[in-house]
Amino acid sequence: MTLKTKKMQRKLVKQGRGALTVTLPAKWLSERNLEAGSTVDITEGNDDLVIGVSHKRKFREISLDLRHCRRKSMFFHILQGKYVEGYDQIEIFHKKPEFMDKVLSQLIGFTISEHSKTRTVFRSIVAVPEDNFEVILRRAGHQLVQQAEDLQLIVSKEISMVDFRQKEMIFDAHLLYCLRYLHKYVSSEASYKQFLLCATFEAVADQLRYIAKNIGTKKKLAKELSDIVSEYVKLLFAKDFEGIYSLLRDRLISCSKKTYLDGLVYCLYEMLYNNIGYLVEEK
Repeated sequence: MTLKTKKMQRKLVKQGRGALTVTLPAKWLSERNLEAGSTVDITEGNDDLVIGVSHKRKFREISLDLRHCRRKSMFFHILQGKYVEGYDQIEIFHKKPEFMDKVLSQLIGFTISEHSKTRTVFRSIVAVPEDNFEVILRRAGHQLVQQAEDLQLIVSKEISMVDFRQKEMIFDAHLLYCLRYLHKYVSSEASYKQFLLCATFEAVADQLRYIAKNIGTKKKLAKELSDIVSEYVKLLFAKDFEGIYSLLRDRLISCSKKTYLDGLVYCLYEMLYNNIGYLVEEK
């Protein structure tokens, strides 16, 4: 999914003997918190001069007292929230040193720089991200397709639910990085669409896990779901939203609603179908 671009013209204004100046759109400046004295990057091409904002941001750090937390899930939620917010260093005081490595595994681009029985410092090791958001999101889409394909391995008993869940956790960590990237590096009106798309991916992955637990020996259904998710992701990045609509609309109409498993499958299709509208971009 590429970010939307808008072309406009500006007149050059003479300033001094040989200098020419050009004004920048007020809305663009406001979205990026730029003001007089701020620095921008200028990239010179053949006939193009690209003005952009450097990915370098002010180093952000926070200190949290989590000594009251006794559950690993609470650690995860609090730290993941600060990670997504874009903090570069997160210092925590705690009583559960054994949780730290498990938490770190979900924070892509971070390492533990200091650690003791009562204090741990998580620190970013990514100064400037190499990939753009579309590359990162496509990677997440590929992982979602793999998650759907694993349903067939569950049915044939080639992998266990433990294996399935471990792969999902890798996918979850990548989605967290997507959200962090959006919050920290992308300033655009389109950002909320990418946030919603990431949320849809996560909900679909969760639903695939519920289906995996209940699918039993239904090989045909496993193959069907794998094909549907694969085609959805393919159409998504081709921006063929009419194709997505037709694909999912037909499935919703024909989907059985007799059993608990049928309900899980129907909900999966509905998740993908209901969120098509916000993906369509203005022409």
